[in-house]
Amino acid sequence: MPQAEQTVIQNNSLQCSSCGATLHFAPGTHQLQCSHCGAANEIADTADSPITSYDYADFLATQQGAGLMASVVSCRNCGATTTLPPEINSDNCAFCASPLVISEAENRPITKPHYILPFLVPQPKALGYFRTWLQRLWFAPSDLSKIVSGDARQFKGVYIPHWSYDANTVSDYSGSRGEYYYVTETYTETVDGEQVERTREVRYTNWYPVSGRVEVDFNDIMISASNSLPQKVASRLEPWRLEALTHYNEQYVSGFRSELYQIDAEKGLTEAQRRMANDIQNTVVRDIGGDEQQVHGIDTQYYNLALKYLLLPVWISTYKYNNNLYHFTVNACTGEVVGERPYSAGKIALRSHCRHTYHHRNNPRIAKSLTQNAPHMRALQQTILLLTLTLTAFAQQPLLLRQPAISKDGSLVAFSFQGDIWTIPAAGGRATRLTVHEGYEGHPVFSPDGKQIAFSGARYGNNDIFVIPTEGGTPRRLTFQSGEDIISSWTQPDKILFSTSREFNAIERSLEVYAISPSGGTESRMLDAVGYDPILSPDGRWIAFTRGDINPIAREAYRGSSNRDIWLYDTRKKTFQKLPGTAANDILPQWGSNNSLYFLSCIDGPYNLYRWTLDGDGRSAAPEKITSFNTESIRHYSISADGSSIVLERDMHLYTLRTASPKDIKTLDVTINADDRQDATEQKRSPAAHRNTPSPLTVNSSPTSTAAKSS
Repeated sequence: MPQAEQTVIQNNSLQCSSCGATLHFAPGTHQLQCSHCGAANEIADTADSPITSYDYADFLATQQGAGLMASVVSCRNCGATTTLPPEINSDNCAFCASPLVISEAENRPITKPHYILPFLVPQPKALGYFRTWLQRLWFAPSDLSKIVSGDARQFKGVYIPHWSYDANTVSDYSGSRGEYYYVTETYTETVDGEQVERTREVRYTNWYPVSGRVEVDFNDIMISASNSLPQKVASRLEPWRLEALTHYNEQYVSGFRSELYQIDAEKGLTEAQRRMANDIQNTVVRDIGGDEQQVHGIDTQYYNLALKYLLLPVWISTYKYNNNLYHFTVNACTGEVVGERPYSAGKIALRSHCRHTYHHRNNPRIAKSLTQNAPHMRALQQTILLLTLTLTAFAQQPLLLRQPAISKDGSLVAFSFQGDIWTIPAAGGRATRLTVHEGYEGHPVFSPDGKQIAFSGARYGNNDIFVIPTEGGTPRRLTFQSGEDIISSWTQPDKILFSTSREFNAIERSLEVYAISPSGGTESRMLDAVGYDPILSPDGRWIAFTRGDINPIAREAYRGSSNRDIWLYDTRKKTFQKLPGTAANDILPQWGSNNSLYFLSCIDGPYNLYRWTLDGDGRSAAPEKITSFNTESIRHYSISADGSSIVLERDMHLYTLRTASPKDIKTLDVTINADDRQDATEQKRSPAAHRNTPSPLTVNSSPTSTAAKSS
């Protein structure tokens, strides 16, 4: 395998014929301009041929490591590589702001890019984007705009390398197609103390073995070839105006830096094929057709593999605040911006206090008390402000980490932050971002083997169910209905349970319990009863779920007929029973084992963790209290599949504990060194109607004699 080129092309500038100064490319034009005398020269097209891709195998055999000579220099601090225009004798790294040792630059052969997308956004406009972005930051430190002035010297123009892949694929698959049929059954139930006979339609599924072949063509699968600019940042800078690509010409690089690829073509193809696999999987599901689909295997062959080696333009600014490093990046052809920023803990705390005061001022009874005690309130506000501003310099910036889940063996935690899915070792450390999308994503759950994570995401306007490898990759969409699908659990290898509105999509109706296969297909309703937060026991016998008030806020102080309760459904006997909970709201059931069921209750004030021990018939005595928080409720929690570990979401932190020693609760130390997707406030969009129903295609198959009942 060729050595990855962890270097940067040295710019080749031209000399002005009038004054001898260096000519630089002027963004948004096809000219080289002299900054001293204003002379301008048109850049001549170097090729008249159209923009095409190059054969992948030929490129590996003949193109890498040849084409140009360049003088390169590497950053001692971050390892990134950069280059300077020839008239610059000293500079800082574009990616970490550390000084570059220019004397260490060396000449070496490098691969000539096929095409380049010239800078379209000039530096003054990029500076304007940066200054506007700074002014609009919520909860930013007051002195940030003074310290970070947006000086032009802080902005560096860099061409970032990308691979663009094309391929024709042919995939042979095997699977099963499920087709529903309905049978009228008679049953009895007790009404007012009397046995009443009723009938109901019960859905069953006939499964047919299927196999087939699908063909999917791919064009311009974009993969960033840079480690200096992370994939998550590069993907957020998309889309690129590829229609403006031109054949590579060194004159477009004059005055700019140009990084070489650090991820070679073979590694880039591996990532591209992983993205292609998601589209191939969805095509196979549509090809199987029917009401439900199971995919047993896919064998894909790739033909006509081709690529383009591209240079794409960005403006990069690196600045420091309180000894922390932040980056700001601008797509230099569309103006799309991606920025990192610091927060002011004082402003966040003060905003929270002011919202609390506003709430009470709008209550007439409390407003009178506030007026009578105004001097004391002003003193309190001043004390809070002084305290929070003092803590700003010492405390870690608050992170609102949501809906944590813990892996099978308790070693890894997944959570939602700023609408993306992240993972972190359960011992704490630096978090890794798995998803990057403008749609809000949350409610992660691990697969029983811990190799995948399912989550709910609003990528298509409403919440659907997605699956992504725990190590990262391209999420695969499982549900396509226009309702809101909120994932609850994944305790069985073949079933992901979620709450949704399919048949009773009305304001005053509770949610329904559905399940879907992790391999895709059509979802099926699991229970006749309505409810939410469903979870299957490890042995698959019991489904625990919540029933009660449909209001999304489970109020701590509420006691009444709308209390939420935990119910059990026996999949063997087809019966329901309510568990003996508390007189308050009981929510979020989670299995610790086949006979150990945890839940949250606010019977003593804040929501704390409780546990039932069930017998063989699902009966239990009064629950046992596990945690004893006196302030700040537990908002969410998760139990590992082996029942050994628990992760909690409470106040502004995540906590871990072992079920064998529940009093030993530890704060999970989370470090996030990444760009902010949005303000430090969660925002959810109103769901938009969207439907994408697969069209079944004809597949030759014959029915088997097995009929699976749909619960």
